[in-house]
Amino acid sequence: MVRVPAAELRPNTIVKMLETALVGSGATVTKLIDKSNLSGYPDKLKMYLSILENNGLLAYHKGDGIYRTTYKGMQFLRTYNRTIDLLGNSENDCK
Repeated sequence: MVRVPAAELRPNTIVKMLETALVGSGATVTKLIDKSNLSGYPDKLKMYLSILENNGLLAYHKGDGIYRTTYKGMQFLRTYNRTIDLLGNSENDCK
């Protein structure tokens, strides 16, 4: 597995890609590009897709050319959103 420095990854991009592939019947590459703002960065798109697939968060279905968020990807999104909620609540408590 290729290790990518965390500084090169944007959590918002990962979340956007997983959320996009979760909605409806999945997402095409074009839809993922549009929603994750990677239209001018094909190498970065390939990197994100590779990372998400290799970690079992996103699956490509060759038959219909669609990416879908896996169960593990759904768990990741749930944990991420809970963490963001907790951080938001703790900021309010500090005021």
